[in-house]
Formats: sequence, structure tokens, C-alpha cells
Amino acid sequence: MFRFCHGGGGSNEITMNPDEMHTIMRYITNIEISFQNNLAPKLKSLSETKYYEGGEASKAMDHYADMLNKVNEVGDLYRRANSEILSMMGQMIEQDTKLRDDFINGLVADPALVQNLETLGRDHIRG
Repeated sequence: MFRFCHGGGGSNEITMNPDEMHTIMRYITNIEISFQNNLAPKLKSLSETKYYEGGEASKAMDHYADMLNKVNEVGDLYRRANSEILSMMGQMIEQDTKLRDDFINGLVADPALVQNLETLGRDHIRG
């Protein structure tokens, strides 16, 4: 479990469980792949089918194309959600790296603490 703080005061803390994030990403990528590899080609094929070219049924078929587009939009939403999760994870990793660097750089400013850690055999904290 990781906690990330955002900005100044207030309750801008985010608690994240990496295992849960992996599970969520696995579900979303599975759905996205299913849309991309299975459903999208079938939707394209269905949208190009000309069952009825005239008559009263043609009015109903006008809505058919809209319906296919709406289904396709669902796949786009999963793609966008996955992209947002990846972006968020990248930002959290950057923040974690910065926190690590700030901590290590702070040790340099406190030679007594560095000496104490080395005495205790914890000199690996420098990176």
C-alpha cells in the first residue's frame, strides 16, 4: 500500500494498492483487446452491410449505424480509461522517485545522521 500526497493542505492524499491497480489494468486491457481484436472488426463489417436499401425498413436501419457507433464508443472509453491509469501511474512513479531523491539529498545535509546510519550498517540508503 502506498500513500501519495498532492499539493498543499487539505486532504489530498491518495492511497494506492499496487496489486489492485494491476488487477484493474488487467481487466481493462482484456476488455480493450477484446473490443479491438474481436468486436471492432465485426462492427465495421456490420456497418458496411446493406441489408435494406429502400422501403420502410431503411428508416430503422438508419438507427442501426448509430447503435454500432455507440457500441464502438464503449471500446474508446475503455481505451481512454486505460490511458489515464497509465498516465496516473507514471506520475506516481515520478513522484516516488522525486521523494526518494529528496530524501537521499537531505541525508547529505545531515552528516551526523549519515554517520549514525553507517554505524548501524544502513549505508545502503544512499542509493
